[in-house]
Amino acid sequence: PFPCELNGKITLEGAVSGTWRKPNPKGRILLQGGLLKLPSSLPAMDEIQGEVEVRPGMAILRKLQAHSAGGNLELTGKIASPFSHPNLDLAIRGKDTLLFRSPNLRCRADLDLKAQGPPEGILLSGKVLLTSSRFRTHLAVLSKGIQAATRAARDLPSLFQRGGIRVERGRGPIFSLEDPLGGHIRFDVALGTKDPFLVDTNLFQSALLLDMQLRGTGRTPLLLGQVTSQEGGKILLPGITLTIRALRAYFDRSDPYMPHLQLVCQGRRHSVDVQVAAEGPLDDLEVNLSSTPPHSRKDLVALLATGSLPAGQGGGRAALRTLGSYLGGEVLNYFSGGGEESWIEKRLTLEIGTEIGPSGTENIVAEFMLTPGVFLQGERDVLGYYNLGLLFRWTIR
Repeated sequence: PFPCELNGKITLEGAVSGTWRKPNPKGRILLQGGLLKLPSSLPAMDEIQGEVEVRPGMAILRKLQAHSAGGNLELTGKIASPFSHPNLDLAIRGKDTLLFRSPNLRCRADLDLKAQGPPEGILLSGKVLLTSSRFRTHLAVLSKGIQAATRAARDLPSLFQRGGIRVERGRGPIFSLEDPLGGHIRFDVALGTKDPFLVDTNLFQSALLLDMQLRGTGRTPLLLGQVTSQEGGKILLPGITLTIRALRAYFDRSDPYMPHLQLVCQGRRHSVDVQVAAEGPLDDLEVNLSSTPPHSRKDLVALLATGSLPAGQGGGRAALRTLGSYLGGEVLNYFSGGGEESWIEKRLTLEIGTEIGPSGTENIVAEFMLTPGVFLQGERDVLGYYNLGLLFRWTIR
């Protein structure tokens, strides 16, 4: 019932006894150099090889092996009544197996699964641990036009005043398998991370850890559980970069397609330490702002949105400079097609205006990663002096 394409060398050895109505086949099927193309966006599998032993009323899979874009996949088990009413009892194991790949998303995982039941009602259960997976894209402001950019600029302050991000409720599952496969499979799978899932966009950068369960059907899957961020992720706003101290998004059956967030992050701009705490469903967040030294909520919203306090020295010029730089980057990305970052962009970070001097001079700090943990740092401080140094960072686990 599942459309697919299978190529390769198949060798049959065996005999058939019994009657025409009740044949008793015995023998084996050898598969070498196979290629399997599955429906939907599932990756193809190649170098398929293995043996299937055929007995009366039973087919036994003896370690069918395959490769999927560098990962390994192994299938063992048995199929009862394979020629009349098939009933599966299969074990699926994989190491660094490619599950999905697109220009922006790559998912690999270690698999320890079981597929049981008839083809029209397969239960897929077990455990999936993500490995070397990532999502990377540039969320372009200008791609949706000037009106959309204007609405986004207007909604940013309102987000921090009333809470909430405009998200359509009932938008549906994060993925769906096409029929007939989607309607014939049910999930009971634990989903975790062996390696953190890396997210790298121009608005959000973090390493995520999953503790979730995949339920439902292939057509309407449900993801339940939680996603947490490792400390040190970034939220990049036009006026400030916030460092994530704690982030948790969780999904439950009462509203499975609307994540509930718990977020604590902080940043520094113009010698002001800003703390942001948010909690609630994504479309109705309760956001609290505080700072050291203390400022009003209105001033902090302006600092987050423009990078400058309304009453700060050179506030108007600093705000225009910050927004000009942000939109300039959007224009450059728009006309360059939003391609992959160069090796220089991946290694270079630039911070402007974390400190401000008495005359309104903003500091500039640039870091270039020489090797992991070793950085070349250059700085212009708020007094106009230039400094250069070598920076070492260690992670203690």
